[in-house]
Formats: sequence, C-alpha cells, structure tokens
Amino acid sequence: MSAPDSPGGCESFGLAVLAFPVLFVVSCGLCFGVFFLGTSSPSSAGSSSDDPYSGGQVPYDNYQGEESFACLLPPAIGYLTDRYGVPRGDYTHGGIDYGCYMLIGVPVRTPMGGKVVYTDLSPAGYGKLVVIENQGWQVYLGHNSSYAVAVGDLVSAGEIVAYTGNTGQSTGPHVHFEERKWNEQTQSFSPQNPLTSYLPGQTDFCDWYSLQVEQENEP
Repeated sequence: MSAPDSPGGCESFGLAVLAFPVLFVVSCGLCFGVFFLGTSSPSSAGSSSDDPYSGGQVPYDNYQGEESFACLLPPAIGYLTDRYGVPRGDYTHGGIDYGCYMLIGVPVRTPMGGKVVYTDLSPAGYGKLVVIENQGWQVYLGHNSSYAVAVGDLVSAGEIVAYTGNTGQSTGPHVHFEERKWNEQTQSFSPQNPLTSYLPGQTDFCDWYSLQVEQENEP
C-alpha cells in the first residue's frame, strides 16, 4: 500500500526501505544513550553542561592535617593535554589532563599533602583513582595503572602515590588532575579552577598549564 501523499509503487517502497534504517539507527542510538548514561557517562551526574563535572563523589573524611604543597607536574614526565572548564559535549571538564609520552608506569606525585581517602576503580570513568584529602579539599589523580599508597596513608606533597595508566574513560596514557572543595551547603565536593584556587599549604600562584618535563629530563 502506498504511503499517504506519496506517488506509490516503487517510489513508495523505496521510501519505506530508506525509512527503516533511519528508524533503526535512531532507536538503537536511543538505546545506546540510555545504556551509556547508566554506566559511567559524565552526564549521569545530574549537573548542567555549564558546570564542571562533579560525578564520582568520594565521601568527606573531614581530615584536618599538616599543610604541604608543591607546584609540580603530577606525572614525573609529561605535558599539558587538556584544560579545566573545556566543554565536552554534554558536560564540562573539571580538571587538567597531562600526557606522559604514551608511557605506562610513570610515577605520579601528589601536589597536596594529606590523607589518602580513596584508591579504587572509579564508577565515574576516572579509572584507577587516588584521592587525597586535607582541610576540606580533595585532589583527584586518575587513570592510573597501579597504586603506590593505600587508604589511610598520610602523604606529603611530592610523594609518589600511583603510576600512570590508561584505565577508565581514557584515549591514551595520561593523568587527570582535579581539585575539589567541600561545600557545607550542598554537602558535596565541587571542582575548582586550579588557576584561581589555592590548596592547603599553597602560598603562591602555580601556573598548572605551563608545567612540563621532557622524557630526557626525568628526575
């Protein structure tokens, strides 16, 4: 039978054949979208696309310890690959990414001293994640291949806490570095711009975007 307002015959059949794959693709796309949202898609956090992604919350430990800070590149060797606040489709990047010359196993150092409150596979796409907390601040170091610390350990700025990897939602070996601050009103942590925020123990501006260590200059 011809479709309404169509010439009919072979042309009508052709339209039906063309319409089927379109409907199939749209339907599958919707199914895939639902599946993706149900796994570790950043859009599952519930925040608007204008806000930095704040999913994968690690519970507040309320650790208040000695301050220590070092303006250093988290991977022992590496370079900037992505900045804070960059739009990524339906969410906004909440941290800074540093490439490590596609190397697995490069030492990852923490810029902030404090208590290790998380060493596990992140449900939000950060892969093997280390989180360090102090005085209402948390530092995320994600996509590692392995850990050098355990939950409950106390670390100082500059200490090795993990080794670079390509775990989680990652397109290549790198370190995702992120600063989050506790908000009493919302009872949650929210990402902060590292260029405008000061971690405990930090007294001077740190230009996180200019940090770089060449392979031959590995300490």
